[in-house]
Amino acid sequence: MGIPLPALERGNPLMDRKLLCAALTLATLSFCAGPAKARWVENGVVLCAAENYRAYPASCPDGAGGSIVVWQDIRSGSYYHIYAQRIDAYGNTLWTANGVRVCTRDSDQSWCRAVTDGAGGAIVMWLDNSISGSFFRAQRLDPSGALLWDANGVAVAGGSTSPETPPEIVPDNHGGAVVAWHEMRGGTPKVFAQRVNSSGSILWTEGGLAVASGSTGTQYYPRVASDGSHGAFVIWFDNRNSGSTSWDIYLQRIRAGGSLQWTNGTGLCTEANSQTNPRIVATAPGRVAAAWEDLRSGTSWDVYATSIDTAGSYYFWNVAVCTAANTQQWIDLAADGTGGVIAAWGDLRNGLTSHVYAQRIGSTGVQSWTANGVRVCTSDYSQQMPRVVSDGSGGAVIAWTDSRGDGDIYCQRIDAAGTAAWPATGLPVCVSSGSQSNMCVSSDGKNGIIAAWMSQLGSTYEIYAQRIERNGYWGYPCPYVAEVEDVPHDQGGSVTVSWEASRLDAFANEIVTHYSIWRSLEAPAAAALVEAGIEGTGPAAIPRDFKGPAYRFLSVAGTLYGWEWLANMDAHYFDEYTFEAPTYYDSVTADPATHYFLVSAHTENRFVFWDSPVDSGYSVDNLAPCVPLSLSGEQSYDPAGMRLSWASNGESDLAAYRVYRGASEDFIPASGNMISSSCDTSFFDASWSWSPGCYYKVSAIDVHGNESGFALLRPGDVTGTDEVALPRATALAQNFPNPFNPATSILFDLAGPGRVTIEIFDVSGRLVARLLDERREAGRHRVEWRGTDAGGEAVPSGIYFCRMRAAAYEATRKIALIR
Repeated sequence: MGIPLPALERGNPLMDRKLLCAALTLATLSFCAGPAKARWVENGVVLCAAENYRAYPASCPDGAGGSIVVWQDIRSGSYYHIYAQRIDAYGNTLWTANGVRVCTRDSDQSWCRAVTDGAGGAIVMWLDNSISGSFFRAQRLDPSGALLWDANGVAVAGGSTSPETPPEIVPDNHGGAVVAWHEMRGGTPKVFAQRVNSSGSILWTEGGLAVASGSTGTQYYPRVASDGSHGAFVIWFDNRNSGSTSWDIYLQRIRAGGSLQWTNGTGLCTEANSQTNPRIVATAPGRVAAAWEDLRSGTSWDVYATSIDTAGSYYFWNVAVCTAANTQQWIDLAADGTGGVIAAWGDLRNGLTSHVYAQRIGSTGVQSWTANGVRVCTSDYSQQMPRVVSDGSGGAVIAWTDSRGDGDIYCQRIDAAGTAAWPATGLPVCVSSGSQSNMCVSSDGKNGIIAAWMSQLGSTYEIYAQRIERNGYWGYPCPYVAEVEDVPHDQGGSVTVSWEASRLDAFANEIVTHYSIWRSLEAPAAAALVEAGIEGTGPAAIPRDFKGPAYRFLSVAGTLYGWEWLANMDAHYFDEYTFEAPTYYDSVTADPATHYFLVSAHTENRFVFWDSPVDSGYSVDNLAPCVPLSLSGEQSYDPAGMRLSWASNGESDLAAYRVYRGASEDFIPASGNMISSSCDTSFFDASWSWSPGCYYKVSAIDVHGNESGFALLRPGDVTGTDEVALPRATALAQNFPNPFNPATSILFDLAGPGRVTIEIFDVSGRLVARLLDERREAGRHRVEWRGTDAGGEAVPSGIYFCRMRAAAYEATRKIALIR
């Protein structure tokens, strides 16, 4: 039904007190129920189908399993503008079709970069060229794609001098970002940095903070990493020690307030010959690792690395990552999650063809994998420009451009031990006709990646994206819940959950063995399980012959949600499956009673499974109550009128009885001739008289609005005795009115004298008020509840339960209070 999953606070206190004793309330889920129609497709999803040309994407995670991708776009025909699109974990684009325009200025915009803002959105930076000069500008987009800063973006740097490199940007972990670049000032390229906060305000020196203003050398191509304290480390290569003959690696830490750790930076590597093209990544709070291309051997470029913290202490220094023959280049880094780093690079050790290699350097500087690196792809074709993303388990996913075809994109997952988890020749990300280039990658948050790239289509380029999930399948081969709908023509209590099969549940892809169906837990039940120390049972523990019970707890953005296993269903290579799932209660006017479901697809490997997106629906009682029986009428002289009575219906969801009066047997019951709506099984009509003749019709209506047929009383059926008849049976009637505010009447019959208890409970099973606890004589009685607890304090809106006990009789009715 495509609506968010709200807090679930309902429950039946008489059904399972043990599970409903806790008071924990689950918060609103941050994801939407029900996927859109677009999904991942083989070789990628196109993010923009507008006119003309677009290129050079950059991306960052959205924090919810998807990615935010930005690119430069000349759809206007006059200027390149920056656009952005968010794509979710299931391949659905979430923002404006063809992307959100990040800056409304009519100027040429290029060199875009994006980082997460830590709140589901992104901070985007780009170079903006206009007649007033060249500037780095920045914009923040919220999770819905709305622009949070000035429509033209905020100026970060530039103007009188122009940045000469793309902005290298990193989150400041406080809703803002730190950016570094080099530009020509005073006739020499220098490195500068700037911090912008979550509101778009510039925090450091206007125009940029010089990271080593006292150095006389040329400074080139900075990279940046978080220092864990809202500042950043900036790394670059610098020729201050040797004029123009060789280059060294320097590092600066800039604190959150803009002060420098070292006056002109610290020399991270000043070995002989040149060291260039450094990369840097945060490996722990306040700690980074850096790697660079190094010519100290004098014959070929190798890879070395160092790890340092905010105090300037080294964890390892000048460690050889790879010193194999010939050149190593195009380094990229990712943290290994334990204080170490995983490096990947293009390697010419075998001659003229570049292959991708990788190495893991532990937190103390020890090579964890094969000396000089493990080969990531065994294909003889050339592999270039690797990109590395941590897999969250001590390994990494590495993607690269590949000369197979016209230029394709492949990837590989290397585990913590250095073993390839996917095919030895790599897993295709995109092998479409035409060339794929300028790839960027971000984590999907579940051990996989989302890649974006520009793909050549004839004479133009488009931006595509693809997810490779942790098991090595493109996209996300989960089932998709198509709908959750009421079972028609029933008494309620169940819905039909329909889902589209996983694409791996088909001939030639016979991977999925069975499905498990899960229903969201009531909040009190989930709370009780957590408080009782019951651990969740994940899909990995649900084999084909599982019989239950099982519960699972999923954490979304730090909030815990509970799910209850309902059933398994074998895979039969069908296109679609259905399951009739029970509900806790049915939809009524005062409470839509929305329930939430997901379906998991399982394989022979119990650790390989896929969860569907959540979808929702509700059950409805479609069956009317039975016609009230034993309708009788008795003329009364004192008081004067007609006393109608009938037998009590047995339906548990009965809401009231309606009494209609007409002048002929064939009159049609309607609101205009209804003279009573009550939960009582009797009614006194003081306006009745013998002379014209009155016809009565009585119906029963349930809480869902279903009305029965009509019992008929003709004038000739009326008796004339004045005796007062005692109730035939002890019974608790439905309160009236219901829903109510501020008070409601609760009527009950006693067939004989005895002690009667009337109590009110809330949905957690807690006693709210005791309305009656005393001996009563046989007959009809009435008590009133004014929506207060035992102390006289008003209770909140919600569902409550009225329980009556008298001798061996016990009954409960649901009451709805609406403030």
